[in-house]
Amino acid sequence: MINEDDTTADMVIQALVGRGAVVAQVDPGDFPQRWTVTGRIDSAGIWRGGLVGTDVAVDLEKVTAIYYRRPSRYRVAGGLSSADRRFAEAEAHHGVGGLLSCLPCRWVSHPGRIADASAKPGQLRLAAACGLRIPETLISSSPEQVRGFVAALGGPVVYKPMSPGALRDSDAQRAVYATLLDPAMVDEWLDAAAIGVTANQFQRYIADKEADLRVTAVGERLFSVAIRARTQATRVDWRCDYGNLDYEAVELPENVAAGLRAYLKAADLGFAAFDLVRTTAGEHYFLEANANGEWGWLTDVVDLPIAEALADLLLDGGPL
Repeated sequence: MINEDDTTADMVIQALVGRGAVVAQVDPGDFPQRWTVTGRIDSAGIWRGGLVGTDVAVDLEKVTAIYYRRPSRYRVAGGLSSADRRFAEAEAHHGVGGLLSCLPCRWVSHPGRIADASAKPGQLRLAAACGLRIPETLISSSPEQVRGFVAALGGPVVYKPMSPGALRDSDAQRAVYATLLDPAMVDEWLDAAAIGVTANQFQRYIADKEADLRVTAVGERLFSVAIRARTQATRVDWRCDYGNLDYEAVELPENVAAGLRAYLKAADLGFAAFDLVRTTAGEHYFLEANANGEWGWLTDVVDLPIAEALADLLLDGGPL
């Protein structure tokens, strides 16, 4: 299930086709305008039917694997009231999505597992349970608790959004990046931020950072890239300016690699994009895991066979 404009997914499709696989690219956003769905279950509990359209033909009984990669939302035809449209889109989600999600095939990864894995508090708890270092973290809507947290750490703290962090104003979209808070400026920042309106995440800033690491995990295979910032802004959050970054493929210490593989297994995921920090002393801190994270741009700057690894996992059914 893939957005048809996703160029990263196109690399996986090309790798699959190159191995002789029969591939159908299905975007839920095209239903029901471009294809129809039919599913019928028999007394043996087997769903039969499929998805049929001008450029889609999927037999449910022949599906062996599904690559779930940021599909767009169901969009029903116009002419409905807002209430009727919401109902129709919900029915599409439960009908089409529910039908596909119960197929006895391999998912990379199952949408239910992706949803379960998205909560940042749970990620930190699971990472620690898998033997990975995590930075001291506070989630709070209380200015007093934030002041106490900063005072106890005695050093800079980073505010980090827990959601994807995209804001839309009218037709414009802007991202919310991590913000470095100097202890001396905390009171001023708290007064301006009005943090009492929602939950907020604060973490100890790892000042002796040598590099950020993006580790793309595909089953048992780990592709680790060091991302080094050229500016202070990208040192705090490298996503804010991709033009001021340097990249290098690196090896992970075995204990860190083992922790990431254990995390993937515990979360029942076939894929994840992990963000870590490596210190000048060689320590590695887990920051977060994106179960549907981006990796395509990395293959433009570092030679990594991620698409091929995903194709292998979908076709060969190796260990997740």
